[in-house]
Amino acid sequence: MNKKLAFAAFAVAGVMASTSASAACVGNVCTYVPGDTEFQTSGDTTFPITGQVSADIGRNGVGSGTFTDIYQFIVDINGIGSGSFSTSLSGPGTNIDFTSATFNGLVVTLTPTGDIEFGGRSGIAITAGALNQLIINYTSDGLGSYGGNLSFTPGAVPEPAAWALMIGGFGMVGGTLRRRRARVQFA
Repeated sequence: MNKKLAFAAFAVAGVMASTSASAACVGNVCTYVPGDTEFQTSGDTTFPITGQVSADIGRNGVGSGTFTDIYQFIVDINGIGSGSFSTSLSGPGTNIDFTSATFNGLVVTLTPTGDIEFGGRSGIAITAGALNQLIINYTSDGLGSYGGNLSFTPGAVPEPAAWALMIGGFGMVGGTLRRRRARVQFA
């Protein structure tokens, strides 16, 4: 199986059935793909995607130390994604502290609330055929756990060239309006 299939995700036809159900870990850095116990998907996961997809992510019984968990997926259509995750604390030795997180390179806001911490980000552009990643960095006191979800909605996401045209158009409209205002004079 080639690497692209190994990292395939929500929507590539037939890949969900052939994805390995074991994470790839090197030291305390683990990479998860759909089908792993830590990354379970539901919704419209067959080619072509026409509906929403959601995924449950997370880990239980994390030992003591510093960890990085990477959730990777590829979709076959542009859309918008979001993700959130939180810790749970049931007593001494079960604490997890999030240190940082990114979703496709964008910083995820982390919110500590007493012993429970949250992280989340919405409105992330998900590009067809590209490797998408949620990366969570944290420390665990031993037997820690966290859980969360990812969601994907297919739809039109403007390409960079379209954004440039829209911004340029807004600039031209603004410049025109500014010039018109400068010509108005009162007696």
